[in-house]
Amino acid sequence: MAKKKNKNSQKSPQVEEKKQDLSEWQKRNKAYLEKKAQEEADKKEELELKKEEHLKVFEDKTDDGTEEDEKETEEQEKTEVDADDENDDNSTEKSSEELELDEETEEQSQESLNPKEQKKVAKQAIKEEKKRGRKIATRHIVRSVPIFLLAGILALVGGYFMTPLASIKHVIVSGNNRVSTDTILSHSGIDQRDYTLTTWVNRANHSRNIQAADPWLKSVSISYSFPTTFHIKVKEYDIVSYTQEGDQFHPVLASGVQSQDIVTADKMPQKYLLISINNADLLKQFVQQMKDVSTSIKDSIATVALAPSKATPDLLNLTMTDGNRVLVPLSEIKKKLPYYSVIKEKLEVASIVDMEVGAYSYPIEQEQKQNSEQNTDQESGQNTEQGTEQAPAENEQRSNETQ
Repeated sequence: MAKKKNKNSQKSPQVEEKKQDLSEWQKRNKAYLEKKAQEEADKKEELELKKEEHLKVFEDKTDDGTEEDEKETEEQEKTEVDADDENDDNSTEKSSEELELDEETEEQSQESLNPKEQKKVAKQAIKEEKKRGRKIATRHIVRSVPIFLLAGILALVGGYFMTPLASIKHVIVSGNNRVSTDTILSHSGIDQRDYTLTTWVNRANHSRNIQAADPWLKSVSISYSFPTTFHIKVKEYDIVSYTQEGDQFHPVLASGVQSQDIVTADKMPQKYLLISINNADLLKQFVQQMKDVSTSIKDSIATVALAPSKATPDLLNLTMTDGNRVLVPLSEIKKKLPYYSVIKEKLEVASIVDMEVGAYSYPIEQEQKQNSEQNTDQESGQNTEQGTEQAPAENEQRSNETQ
């Protein structure tokens, strides 16, 4: 026992020396930790007391079950909530005070360190600041990437439009037989100085300009191939017939429009339909009506002439290649003309098929006889008129001679 006491007696002065070596900030830190531990113990005791009070309140409620007890418990709960709020406020105040104390202790600890240790701490602080700076820099870089990309794209586009590459175009025309390529290009309105982009955007307008400028063109489409090629595809109307003016012929297109192009007799096809209709509206109506007629009947028509009557102002006289003639109203061609293929099989001689009212036929010789008789009657009538006019003149001459 004596040895133990001696040992304790030997240790006690060392402990006292250590206590004496403690600096003021260490003492304050120690006191702060003790105070904090005491506060935590007090909080635990308060929580246990609150739990016990809650249990008592629930037991009282189960025993009594009255409304008054419920009101009391509600009031108690409210007071407890208020107390908790106050405690929270106090805790926040304490936490702020604790943070201040921590900062003070850190400052004091840095002051108490050796110069070497202070350098180490300073280096660590610098490293931490660099890490934070790197994080901030990467964040700013990520945010600025879309802006730089957009600016780069705009710069490239602007530079492209400033170079000659922006206006280089290679235009190809196909499908044209009657209309020349130069005519199509001139009607398109495409200028070599125009940008490729604007030409692509306005390609529908260019197509309309080409089609509206020439009656031969049925449809026009413009397609684009990267990087600078434009392909103009045209489709022309077919020729359905011809009109004649002296020794010159003009094509009549499938649209019903008469072209102003001149075709000489030596360049005419072997078989063609010749139309003698001067009215543009009637000509277009005839072409539209003939679309529903079979090709066999179309090919058997040689000439078409307007032969109006008192009852039918749009009556047409069709001369067929087989020697027959057909009289049919223009407005009823697609309805009546198909019956000609049935009627012609029953004809034994060259005849006239009259479809003005109904459908009947008679030989062409009969019409020729009627025409010759009418001509003789007209001539005889003219002769009698001349004889009656000459008789008074002869009488006058005789009277003059007697005198």
